[in-house]
Amino acid sequence: MEAKNDEKGLAACYVRQKEALKYYIASRIDRPDEAEDVVQDVFERLWKHKDFISPEAVVSLAYKVARNLMADRQRRYRKENDVWGELLYTQETLQDTTEEKVSFKELKLMFDRLVFALPEKRRKAYCLSFFEDLTLSEIARELSVSKRTVEQHILLARKDIKAQLRKEYFRYG
Repeated sequence: MEAKNDEKGLAACYVRQKEALKYYIASRIDRPDEAEDVVQDVFERLWKHKDFISPEAVVSLAYKVARNLMADRQRRYRKENDVWGELLYTQETLQDTTEEKVSFKELKLMFDRLVFALPEKRRKAYCLSFFEDLTLSEIARELSVSKRTVEQHILLARKDIKAQLRKEYFRYG
């Protein structure tokens, strides 16, 4: 009987707090349009542990989980920008010589080749995120997989591309 009360308390908390929590998250992350996804993730995590959460602690725990999830996302965003940011920075800081333009084009071709060489689902998830700037939820719907699977595909794609770029660069550079 107690579990039913916990479920009702958590559901009521969601109804009462979701907009405030969404605003709180949106004002603190680089991609405010993903705030709704973070709110869903917060309550999904709370739901998994509902039997261990006292009704008095639900609100403060929701904000604590939100802060942790936001920190995770911010770290992930910074990592996503590492590879592409390096490429763009390199292009912008190069002098306008023919050799440098050719080098950048070769690097871009190498990057494109590495993206194309990824396994199909990983490549699709990476491209939808990187080139089309879709949210995890949108990508998950597009590929008919969970958001966690999308996150894993993107993480592995980034790791693969970064490792291969380093390997290729040191081979030629």
